[in-house]
Amino acid sequence: MELSGDEVAAVGRKIYEGIREEMEANHWGELVVIDIHSGDYEVGEYKGPRSDMELTKRLWKRRPDAITWAELVGKEQYSFARLSTRQTLEYLASQKKEAHD
Repeated sequence: MELSGDEVAAVGRKIYEGIREEMEANHWGELVVIDIHSGDYEVGEYKGPRSDMELTKRLWKRRPDAITWAELVGKEQYSFARLSTRQTLEYLASQKKEAHD
């Protein structure tokens, strides 16, 4: 079932609120990527606008069907919904193809 970005955001923000205290105490300024179905997450260094991809790939190793929401811990500069694994993998495959053409 595909969700809209607004639906992913609503669930992702709700899960984030449940872990906000821990995140802000231990990971201020880092990026957290949350699977909105399981609540599982990955945390890592924020390196720019595509930082969520590295963390999303790590999360997919444990949760291959994850639909993710990303938040920059303690700041409101960055948030991102990744609507589905399939859509993202198709995008990455198209980027690799363009790089080889």
